[in-house]
Amino acid sequence: STRQENSRLTLAQRRSAFVQMCGVGLCLLGSPFHIRGATAYGTYDDPGTEVKLALKSHLNTLAVVEFETQYHSLADTMSRATWTRVDRFIAAASGANLHIVLTLSSYAQSLQKVGITPTRTDWKSYLSFIANRQNTVTHVLYKNDPTIALVQLWGEACFPGESDHTCPAGTSGTAADMQSFYHRSLTEWHAVAPDILVSTGGFSHLNSTNASGIPWRAIMSDAANPLCEFEVNSPGDLNGTVNMVTSYCRQIRKPWYLAAWSSCYADTGYPFYTPSDSSMAAHA
Repeated sequence: STRQENSRLTLAQRRSAFVQMCGVGLCLLGSPFHIRGATAYGTYDDPGTEVKLALKSHLNTLAVVEFETQYHSLADTMSRATWTRVDRFIAAASGANLHIVLTLSSYAQSLQKVGITPTRTDWKSYLSFIANRQNTVTHVLYKNDPTIALVQLWGEACFPGESDHTCPAGTSGTAADMQSFYHRSLTEWHAVAPDILVSTGGFSHLNSTNASGIPWRAIMSDAANPLCEFEVNSPGDLNGTVNMVTSYCRQIRKPWYLAAWSSCYADTGYPFYTPSDSSMAAHA
């Protein structure tokens, strides 16, 4: 009996080192944890500099997005070159007591580039590869590394029937495909890495008539999905999606997370054009 109690205590202590769900929020080591993060685009070959910038900016989390060494190359999604680079970045973050959000959207886009529909594809082998990878710097398995606060599956997923340069024709799938994909993939990650939170990634387009086919309520209310995630990439997102999602997720007693927001410093045609650092800060 004492041995069993000690085992349970050890398990509880181990899990408390990971970012966890606590009611309608996140917690770490028994205290509330609020993600204050930024995306580390283009900095993966110089993690030390990025980590210093994050600390200077009073961040606690860096999002690792589009991290492959070859842009949207399916052959590179599990390559040694890609993942040794990710290893080094995670190790640098760990050494500075920062957390990582690992976003897998580029895997979906790599599938689409070769004509494969991501939501009709079982990601089990890819998720297992990540969870069971041993970091070549820290020698810790990814699934055992509390540095990783959250794994996101596919943010900005194509809405059913979408066809453009980011969503090649025939690769967007149906609403039923989306719902099945997220449930299956969330469940598979829970099985291979139960200590690390997993979520859908942020949905965009939810305010759009064309995108009304995304079954976001069913996906967000899925018991396998801990968070409601969305993005603000347009005035419609800001004025419609935010209230729509946050209101719904209050009803189902789940926390919501703004997974991404965008602005553009150079493109005057972009909905959130910001001509200066001060205007970009105001927008943020």
